[in-house]
Amino acid sequence: GHRMLARAMHERGAVALGGMYGAKASDAHDELGEVVERSGLVRDVLTQLHRGLDGFWVGASLAHVRPSLALVVAYERARESGDLSQLFALVEELLGSSEGAAAESTALRAYIQGLFAETYGGEQAAGVRGVMGIRTSSIAPDPERELRLNVRQSLQYLVSWLHRRGIEEARAAACVPLPVRGRGLAAGLPSPKLEVLDDLATVERSRWQLWAEVFHGRLPEFDFVVALADELRAVRSGGDGDWQPKVAHDSDSAQMYEVAARILLQLVCAGERTVEFASELLFPFLVLCCPHSGRLRRGWREAEVLWRDGENRATMTFVLLTRVSQDREFVRAFIEAHPAFDFSSDADCLDAASAILRGRGAKADAVEAIVANLRTVLPSFRFNTLRRSLEQLLRAHPKVPGVSLAILRPEDQRKGGEHRPLRSQVALSVCAGSARLGPDE
Repeated sequence: GHRMLARAMHERGAVALGGMYGAKASDAHDELGEVVERSGLVRDVLTQLHRGLDGFWVGASLAHVRPSLALVVAYERARESGDLSQLFALVEELLGSSEGAAAESTALRAYIQGLFAETYGGEQAAGVRGVMGIRTSSIAPDPERELRLNVRQSLQYLVSWLHRRGIEEARAAACVPLPVRGRGLAAGLPSPKLEVLDDLATVERSRWQLWAEVFHGRLPEFDFVVALADELRAVRSGGDGDWQPKVAHDSDSAQMYEVAARILLQLVCAGERTVEFASELLFPFLVLCCPHSGRLRRGWREAEVLWRDGENRATMTFVLLTRVSQDREFVRAFIEAHPAFDFSSDADCLDAASAILRGRGAKADAVEAIVANLRTVLPSFRFNTLRRSLEQLLRAHPKVPGVSLAILRPEDQRKGGEHRPLRSQVALSVCAGSARLGPDE
C-alpha cells in the first residue's frame, strides 16, 4: 500500500505522505511502555521512508517530532552510504537503558537489517499492529480476530466521541486515545499498556471493511450482530485482563453505548442504502450527547436518524441478543423461522418462541425467563411492523399523501359510583407519509 501510494503521487509530481504513528504509553512513568512506544515509532518511520514515501504524520505526541526528524536524517545517510552504524546508535539512544531496552534494541537491529535487505519477515506481515508494537498472537489471517478488533475499535471511538461531545466541546480535538495492550519485550517482563490515537478515519476504515464483508456475503450479518452484542457485554463487565474500555459502562454512558451500537449496526448492515460518512449519523447527537443528559434516548428515537427496534432483521437480531436472550442459537432459529416477524398476535409470537426453546431442550424456568423478556420488546416490534405495512401501502398508492392508524382500547370508566359512558383510549398510533404532521399542521 505504501509503494502504491508513493508511485501514484510521484507520477503526478505530488508529495507522498504516509500515515500517522498513533501509539503512546498510557502512563508517562511506565518505562516499559516508553520503550515499546519508541520502538514502534522507529519501525513506523523507517518502514514508510523505505517504501518510498516522502513523509508522514506525527500526531500522537509532540515528543515524537524530534526523534522522527533525527530518524529521517539517519535513514537518508544510511541509504546513501550503506553504513547502518549511525542509525543503530540513534536507535539505542532513543530506547534508553531501561529494563527490556536491550532485548528490543536487538530486535530492532534485525528489523532494520531486513528492511534494508528488502526481506520483509513475519513481523511486517502482521500489519499496522505489528509495526506499532501492539501485541498480536499470529501473523496469519484471522477473520474472527479482525472482526472483533474492528467492532471494538469502532464502538469505542463512537462512544468516546459521543461522551466527549456537547455544545461546549463541538470544536474540540476529534482524536480519541483508545487503550490496547503492548507486546512483551522479553521473558519475565509484563506487557505494557498503550494508547492508540484513533480518529473518524479509523472508524470509516473499519466500518467499510465490515460493510464489504457483510454486503458481499463473506461475513453473515448474524455473525456481525453477535460480535457487536458480545462486545457490549464485555464492556458492561469492564473488559478483560488485556483490555478495559476507554469509557466505563455506567448509568451515564449506558445510553451512549446503545446509540453507538445502533450507529455501527446501521453503518454496516444498511447495504446499498448506507450513508457515505459516519458523521451523517453522529452529528444529530452533537447537542443531545451532553454528560448526564436524560434526553439522549428520547432524542434518537424522535430524530428518526437510526433504525428502530424490529425495523429489519439486523435490529431484530440485535434487540433479541441484547434484551431477550444470549442464546445465539435460539435467536438464530427464531429469526430464520420468522424473518418478517409476521405474527397475528403477541400470543402467537410467545408461543413460537416457547416451541423453539422447548425443541432445543431448554428447562421450564429458562423458557419462562426468555418469554418474559420477549414480552417486554413486543410493543416496539409491533409498532414497526405496522409502520412498515403502512409504508408499503403508500408505495402501492402513490397518490395518497399519508396514512394514520390508531388502535383503540375500550375503557369502562366509573366515577364516584356513577356509571359513565363507555370510552376508548388510543393504545397505539402509527403514521406514515404526510400523516406524520401534527394536528396543528
